[in-house]
Amino acid sequence: MISENALEILKKRYFAKDKEGNIIEDWEGLCNRVSSSISQGTSENNRDEYKQKFYDMMHNLDFLPGSPTLFNAGLKLGQLSACFVLPIEDSMEGIFETLKKAALVFASGGGCGYNFSNLRKKGSPVTRTFGESSGPVSFISAYDASTEVIKAGGRRKGANMGILNIDHPDIVEFIDAKQEEGKLSNFNLSVSITDEFMNAVIDDKDFYLIDSRLKKVDQTVKARDLFNKIVERLHNNGEPGIIFIDTINNTNPLPELGRIEATNPCSEQPLLPYESCNLGSINLVKLVRMSRSKTDGLNVIGEYSTSFDWEGLANIVKWSVRFLDCVISVNKLPFKEIEDATLRTRKIGLGVMGFADTLLLLGIKYDSDDALVFADKLMEFITYYSRLESSELAKELGSFPAFEKLTPFKRLDSLWDVETLDWNMLDIQIRDCGLRNACITTIAPTGSISLIAGVSSAIEPNFQWKYTYNRVDQTFTEYHHLAKGYLDNNKELPDYFVTALEIKPEWHIKMQATFQKWIDSGISKTINLPNNATKEDVYNSIILAWKLGCKGTTLYRTGSREKEVLVIDKEVLVIDKPKEEISTTKIHPRKRPEITIGKTIKVPVGNCGHLYVTVNSDEKGPCEVFVKLGKSGGCVSSHAESLGRIISAALRSGVDVTELIEQLKNIRCSKVTFHNGTTIKSCSDGIAYALRKILNIDDFQDDSVISIGDNPECPECGSDLKREGKCSTCTDPTCGYSKCA
Repeated sequence: MISENALEILKKRYFAKDKEGNIIEDWEGLCNRVSSSISQGTSENNRDEYKQKFYDMMHNLDFLPGSPTLFNAGLKLGQLSACFVLPIEDSMEGIFETLKKAALVFASGGGCGYNFSNLRKKGSPVTRTFGESSGPVSFISAYDASTEVIKAGGRRKGANMGILNIDHPDIVEFIDAKQEEGKLSNFNLSVSITDEFMNAVIDDKDFYLIDSRLKKVDQTVKARDLFNKIVERLHNNGEPGIIFIDTINNTNPLPELGRIEATNPCSEQPLLPYESCNLGSINLVKLVRMSRSKTDGLNVIGEYSTSFDWEGLANIVKWSVRFLDCVISVNKLPFKEIEDATLRTRKIGLGVMGFADTLLLLGIKYDSDDALVFADKLMEFITYYSRLESSELAKELGSFPAFEKLTPFKRLDSLWDVETLDWNMLDIQIRDCGLRNACITTIAPTGSISLIAGVSSAIEPNFQWKYTYNRVDQTFTEYHHLAKGYLDNNKELPDYFVTALEIKPEWHIKMQATFQKWIDSGISKTINLPNNATKEDVYNSIILAWKLGCKGTTLYRTGSREKEVLVIDKEVLVIDKPKEEISTTKIHPRKRPEITIGKTIKVPVGNCGHLYVTVNSDEKGPCEVFVKLGKSGGCVSSHAESLGRIISAALRSGVDVTELIEQLKNIRCSKVTFHNGTTIKSCSDGIAYALRKILNIDDFQDDSVISIGDNPECPECGSDLKREGKCSTCTDPTCGYSKCA
């Protein structure tokens, strides 16, 4: 039932341990611990029934709650929610009070979302200190550094969502904040985009950036230029994401309680300040029923025909809603503001996993109209029965306290006949009996729990039939069991076996929009783009997502980062579609020419004296690099010489010199130095500098370093210094060194 990879995940992160770190439970023990704890959320008369129902659906992998519930239920910590949103005030006290509260959330196993738009723009005056504000992005860096040292619930690092409004004066700096891979690694970033901005993009109009402190226009920009900046960064490495904030607030069930400004770290759960939400997902694969059939022919599972168990789904929805509502009742939340806000609305997030695998079992192609119809019927069905059960709970236990402020749900066209889903009856029952939960449905990413269940994640298509999964603390290879099982008996896969990169972006978006019609909160969904996707593809995808009513977009062009969570395996399982042949031709450097013309430059380097770099060229361009340190002999000198030989071989093999410069620059050793207005961070960085100077290549110098004449190195920790106003400030946010003129 539990795969070897899933068992390793459970051992590493989920099974309870004693004080010495020894595992003290197995899968049955975990299910018993969690079901026993969560069943305490109902009346004493019902607890035995609830415990057995909760145990069965978890143990059978019909339903699994989110990771914090699996981590902490029945244990001393007892914090069971994954999603939190915290407000940030524009004051030093407010900023660091929120950071303190975030640390408590991380330590309890949750992740936080924040909107930094209240913070004044960079360079604004700070009255108390007579200085200047460093702006929202600098404080995001401070939050990121703090997150680095706190593991969420002792099991995983805390996660953050940083949001900035599209009209904030520092929006360009925010858009560029994760340009360098690895920076702000504990944050997802999203731009909060309004309908006004999107219309200005389409109409190619001006757009105003607003100074929130002074309540006036700070800058006037071309909306399309700013949008293209976002498109460029998304194409480059998938950051920042986008949330359509007006679409979110148009479906906010409680607008009288305030405007939603932020989401949880994976962006599927918009929340009011201090609200939390606990998540859980139904395993759709377990609802596919198989029967012997001589007439239907072969499909993915042999001599069987398949159908979907709608009655079984209604039952699992009922008990999943009751499970998640019980979580709220037994939850030990980190501080009072969160407890008050959570109990006021009792939001839960019921979603699904295994959707793509379910389509395969039913013989439906993911990028097809049939798949959209099935998704539409499926989510309408889940929404209906989840609201019905929440209303039944309200009849038994009472509505959430803010129920009287609830905006009536928007009526949508139903795909079901009234005998199956009687929406008029449900409307009457909610009016008369109330609702237990203000929001009920959400599509979470199900990253870990779908691996435990052995099914495709959330509503995502299958990434590949074989791939490597890189987690923070584990790396393993996954084979898709349906594809592998099919290929064991056949030589090719049916045409409805499609992977994420074979599906055009518009089908990803149409699927997300179809589910979104019926979902109270939001959806975690990646629009997978092939490596050769263009910026125009990104541009059009965002526009389409907005027009179709998605609440946000996450786009990722495969191969645009060096480190990726999902990596396509080179030895992909055989499929029926023709594959491009992978070249196995080995590249050999051309011979060294007899005559070359060269230049030599002397570059100071921190710990090693001076570096002498010679670049020789022939009629085909640069072909040879010699690197020599001022001191002869020794290990460092030999490394410098070998680096020159490798660069020479690469140049004569046709590698563009700018690619080599990109790989060499900004590598940092323990001591930096300064040369002609440029920081030289290491021997490698010095070689990159020399190549740029000798070959007259534009200097990509980082202008954040301090000016000529100052020490470029922090005296406290050795990191680079940068200029902020009249002060030299350490670039390491954990250091805090600053010296002002």
